[in-house]
Amino acid sequence: MQIVNQAVFMDNQIKTFLETDNIGASHLKDIDINFSSVNKKIIAQTISLDYFCLINKIIPSFIKMDIEGAEKEALLGSKKIL
Repeated sequence: MQIVNQAVFMDNQIKTFLETDNIGASHLKDIDINFSSVNKKIIAQTISLDYFCLINKIIPSFIKMDIEGAEKEALLGSKKIL
């Protein structure tokens, strides 16, 4: 097993992630969620799971995601492997 610290999304692009006081409410800037305050903005390069698997020549048998509100977008970028 290998853990890859990569932001999974529907495509490959630069995204802004907002970290809030409530760690469970942290999210991508594009996703409309109400929050009390932003502690930190993190710029991240996103990658789709389809592209990640293609360039690494792998077919996953198990996927675990904790995506903070971008589950739909991550699944949209996983159509070929799913």
